[in-house]
Amino acid sequence: MSKYCSNCGKEVNEGAAFCDGCGNALNGGTESNSNNLSYNDWFRSLSFKERYIMTLGGMIPILGLIFFCVNINKKPRYAKWCGINALIMFGIYFILFMILSTL
Repeated sequence: MSKYCSNCGKEVNEGAAFCDGCGNALNGGTESNSNNLSYNDWFRSLSFKERYIMTLGGMIPILGLIFFCVNINKKPRYAKWCGINALIMFGIYFILFMILSTL
């Protein structure tokens, strides 16, 4: 018997805790359950596309901030890490710019 996400309607695997399409908690769980996962377990649960986008957002900070704004309501934890990656890289780029401009 197939299961479907109550939020987006996408078919999900039996026993899955979260929908692959929208990140909605399944089986009566809540979003806070995903916050109980360690960062490594949570990161492994992301699709290749989501990992790639998060990495790209870290390398190009403006993209990370755009990904943050787009996903803040649908996938708050994913959006948070996109934003953190972008801010960290912006800081590194800014420091490098300041150092190199004084040479």
